[in-house]
Parts: sequence; C-alpha cells; structure tokens
Amino acid sequence: MAESGGQEGGGNGVHAGEEDGGEVQGGELLFCGNADWALKKGDSRSDDRSEKFPFILEPSRLASMKGIKIVHVAAGCVSSHCVAVDVDGRCFTWGKNDTGQLGLGDTLQRNVPVHVSGLSSKIKVIKAAAGRHHTVVVGSDGSSYSFGQNKHGQLGTGSIKGEMEVSPVKALVQDAFDVACGGEFTLWLTDVSLLSAGLPQYGQLGHGTDHEYNNASGTVKLVYEPQPLPRAISTLQGKKIVKAACGINHSVVVDSEGFVYTWGFGGHGRLGHREQKDEWKPRMLDVFKGGNKVPSNGVVGAGGAFSAASAAGGQLYTWGRVKMTGDSIMYPKALMTISGWTIRSLDCGSMTTLAAAESSCISWGTAQYGELGYGANGPKSSALPKKIDSLEGMHVHKVAAGVSHSLFIVDVKGNGKEMIEKLPVFESKAGEAVTDGSEHEVKGGGKRKAGGAPAGPAKGAGRGRGKRPAIGKDKPVLKSHGADVAGEKTNDKGVHDEDGHGDEEAAAKKPGPLRVLGRAGVNSPPASGRGRGRGRGAAAAGRGAGRGRGRGSKKQGDSESEEPSSDDDSPESDSDGDDTYTGSAAKKKFGTVGLRPAASGEGLLAGAAAKGSGRGRGRGRGRGKRGK
Repeated sequence: MAESGGQEGGGNGVHAGEEDGGEVQGGELLFCGNADWALKKGDSRSDDRSEKFPFILEPSRLASMKGIKIVHVAAGCVSSHCVAVDVDGRCFTWGKNDTGQLGLGDTLQRNVPVHVSGLSSKIKVIKAAAGRHHTVVVGSDGSSYSFGQNKHGQLGTGSIKGEMEVSPVKALVQDAFDVACGGEFTLWLTDVSLLSAGLPQYGQLGHGTDHEYNNASGTVKLVYEPQPLPRAISTLQGKKIVKAACGINHSVVVDSEGFVYTWGFGGHGRLGHREQKDEWKPRMLDVFKGGNKVPSNGVVGAGGAFSAASAAGGQLYTWGRVKMTGDSIMYPKALMTISGWTIRSLDCGSMTTLAAAESSCISWGTAQYGELGYGANGPKSSALPKKIDSLEGMHVHKVAAGVSHSLFIVDVKGNGKEMIEKLPVFESKAGEAVTDGSEHEVKGGGKRKAGGAPAGPAKGAGRGRGKRPAIGKDKPVLKSHGADVAGEKTNDKGVHDEDGHGDEEAAAKKPGPLRVLGRAGVNSPPASGRGRGRGRGAAAAGRGAGRGRGRGSKKQGDSESEEPSSDDDSPESDSDGDDTYTGSAAKKKFGTVGLRPAASGEGLLAGAAAKGSGRGRGRGRGRGKRGK
C-alpha cells in the first residue's frame, strides 16, 4: 500500500513526493490490470465476461478521464477500489462498492471513475488512501473525511454506530496533511502527532495493546474492541512523522530525521526486526541509522506481507515476504538490481511493487492480471525489477498498486503528450456488472499458527445446501446509472487481517454471521434444513478434525449456505471474516444451534444447515435437503 508523506512514497495511498520540492502540476491517469471488479479468486470467466471486463495488460488511458489533470492516486494492497484527485481538488472513485467505500451515496459498483460530489462542498482534497473496505481523504484545510465500512472505527468518526457510511463523514482529526490506510485501520499525519483509529488486532494501532477480550457469553471467541476515536501514538510523541505506509496489518513510518519505525503484525519478517513477533508499539529499525537514514526525498512502502524503504544514495531496501517462493527476508536488505536509481514514487500491492524512477517506470512481483504492465507479449510476473516498456522515456509522477491493478500519473508536458497519445485507450462497459448467482456464506474463526502467519483463513462452519422451489434460471442483475449489482444484501461483522494469498497467508478471522447474496425479486416459501460437517485445518502443531451440527431456516429470497472459506472480495485478497453468533446469541438469532468439541488441534465447530451460524478452526461440509 502506498506511502503518505510530504515527499514521495509507496504504500497505501500513493503519496509520491514533490518533484524537486515543487508541486506536481498534474498529469494523465493510466490504468492496467484487472478491470473485472466483481471477479473473485477461483471465478471462471466466460468469453462474454472476458470481453466486457478484460484484463488490461499494459498501462492504458481511461476514456472518461482524458484531459483531466490528476495529481494524486490511491489504491491499497487489499482494496478493490481506486481513488484519484485532480488539480482542482476533486475526488474520483471507482471499483468495488459493497460497503459504500466509493462515497457515492449507495453501494453500486462503478466501472469508471465517478466524481464524489459529496466532498466538493466540504473540502479541496489533497491526499487520499484506500483500505480494504474504506476510503479516507484529507483536505487543504487539514480536515479529513471518510466513507465505507466503519465497524472497527476505521473512519475515525468517534463512533461505530453506523457500521457503513456510503457518503463522506467527517473524521475527528484536525491539521492533517496526509493519511494512510491499512486493511481495517487508518493513520493520520499531523504536524504534532501521528493518529490512529480502527481495528487494534496485532497492536497495529501502535498504542501498546490489541484491546482483546473474551465476549460476554464466556465462549472461546475473542473480540477486538473497535477504536473509533483517532488517538495519538504516544511512543512517537515529539517526533514529526513525515512519511507513512500501511500494509494489511502493519505500518512503516519515517520521522523528520530519517529514522524508520515499524509495528503491527510481524509474520514473515515484514517489520524488519529479525524476528516474527508482533510489535504493539512503534519500534525503530536499526538499519536506517547514522549515514543510512531515509532522506527527505526518500520513499517507503508496505505490501501484503512485505515492506520497503530507500536510504541514503537512493538505495532501496526490502524485507518480508517479497516473493511467493523461497524464504522471507527478516531484515531490510538492499535490492541491488535497481541500485543507483532515483526513485520518486513507490507503491506496494499485495505481491507487487511499482517504482517511478527518472524517465522509467519499473515493476516486479507476482501477478496474474496484467498489473505489472508488461503487455500481451511480456511475462505475467517478474521476480526481478523490470522496466515497463510502454512507459519508457516518460516522466511518471506517481504510481499506485492495488490488489490486482495499478495506477500511474504520467506527465503530459513536452514530448510526454505525444507519447501518451500512442497508448491504448480503455473504455469500460460502465453499466454492466457480473453476478454468479446467489450465495450464502458463513465465516469461521481461526487460531494463530506458530510459523508467523495467522491461521489461515479460519475455516470453520459446515456447509449445508437445500433445494428451493423452481423459480427460473435467470441470474438477477440490477442496473442503475452505469453501476450494477446483483441483488445483494450484506451483513458484515467480521475481522480479517492477513495477506489473502490462500490458506497459508489468509487472515486470522473472527468467526461470524451470514453474508447473503440473494436473488432479486424472488418469492420463495420458507424452508428449513439440517446438515453435518467435518472440519480440517492447521493448528499450531498439526492437523485435527472437528464435527458440528447446525439447524436453521431459510427465508424468502435467501440463498444457499457455503462453507466459510475465503469470501474473496477480489482475485487476490480475502474479504473480512465475520463475528460469530454462538450460545444464547446464536439461539436467539438463528434458532437451535448445537455445539460440540472438535478433535485435538481444532476447537469447536458449528455446522450450519441452510441458514445457521458456525465457528471453529478447520473446514467442514454438510448437506441437507431444503423443505418445500
């Protein structure tokens, strides 16, 4: 995720630095990667879908943004939406919008950039950042507004009364000059302090605690108390933080003297302290001291499970899980393949890195959708930094790396305009979204592994399927002003906090309620079902098995229940896990729910039939017949 800071950086909202101390005058917005915002990991793509929502394999102009001078772009290593800011301080958003993270007053997906009109009367936007399901912007007057999911307090409004804000709301922050977002938390940079709010798990807010407690029912489930009020990180009091980058569950910041601090989840060495333990307070990195501090024009970045920063002489260092194969790097290590380059902007995606340097743009990492920009004849991925040929000779002001897409701001002055005219122009089918039918998913909770990643992805509730009365085969699609959704109803209650790369790297999720993607306009009679499931999954020392039973009823329009595997919001990133209703709460909400202990290493597992609740560690399946 892109860095924040007065100079350039990489991390969650690309906060590229000002060139030679002067302001960037704006440039053309380019895009590459996945344009199929409804795509989830494992989805198949029909020829029709591939034509409407292609993978854009090289940086391309967006037809709707031609001629608009962009000064800032933001994406997140776990987000499936984008933010762009123009020279007039107008904010544009597009992409996934299931929790209102686009700030457009609804939850309809947008396939092309749309002006966030609700901000125009409030502030002139200068910076923005994107989390998993939320967006935060900062205005020229130091105020901040946010929108999207707020169940962990990540919007910084001081309250979680509204779990979702589809229009901009004011954050309780003053005198901010920049912002960075993690998966479910936010950092605000001010002249006197660094503020944080949101989900405190892994100590990622930097306040010395993870605010973990047992829920009132006395079950095994642990809860992390939301922190909706932005609070100064006391460890950094008296230091002016000038750059900040957030990964999914960790942060990297630089103070005005060039010292680097990291904290949060420590798996795979992403904090750079030669160990994998979590840090609940900012801890200084010993590599960036003395003559090796980060200069004022340096960059920092944070990806899904890795980090980066440039030191004296422009040397770029990386650490953490920088590639899918091989060992993780436990401490900052110089990346010699791009030694000597002057990097003006850097950003880190889930497993990709973008760097704008001199008259080139460089990318590397593991990719599937063309987000590295190498073109149809180039490789999908690259373990080593490689130039993007179509941008060679251009002056790229800023870059932003999302979960499966990339953004660039390219200079249009001089011969830049002529070179840009040669680039492809992408015109999205703005009014069409894809749905794969109804779903009904139950999230499960997981236990932390010993090896450095949260247990992955906390798969726990059984699967139940039932037969519904025949209602026709057409998949419902709702269309509205160029943004379509499949009749979707979401009740997110969860926590998900890791890289989203399969079971090994998925989040340690809190178990939780049902996500229903129902059929639109369907009147099905009530039905009930019963299912049994067996679970399997990793524990600290091995594998175990669990059994569970569940009972529930399906109501009109409800869809099938699924096992709580990764409810992917995007091709590369798991969406959040959800709070589980257990004991009396489950009985009140769903009817009778039976719980029994699982085998060694697994804990409890509740299988849900048709509609139910589940919690546990492991993966379970069960099938049951729907009533008629």
